[in-house]
Amino acid sequence: MAQAIIANARRVILVADETKFERTAPVRIGSVAQVDVFVTDRCPRESVRRLCAEAEVELVETASSHGGHAGAEV
Repeated sequence: MAQAIIANARRVILVADETKFERTAPVRIGSVAQVDVFVTDRCPRESVRRLCAEAEVELVETASSHGGHAGAEV
């Protein structure tokens, strides 16, 4: 069902706080390539930043010293 929602969405926005970077999800709903915007309070890993940039996912950090936006615009 989640894949059907993603497939029919105009934009896919992933929201996760920084504590989620420390855990592994028990299920996989989609891939980063399906996400348009990733919103987090803080992205502690450079590897996640690179992954977002490579997949052209806009990375928005709400607690960032970067003014709230980092990464590439889709």
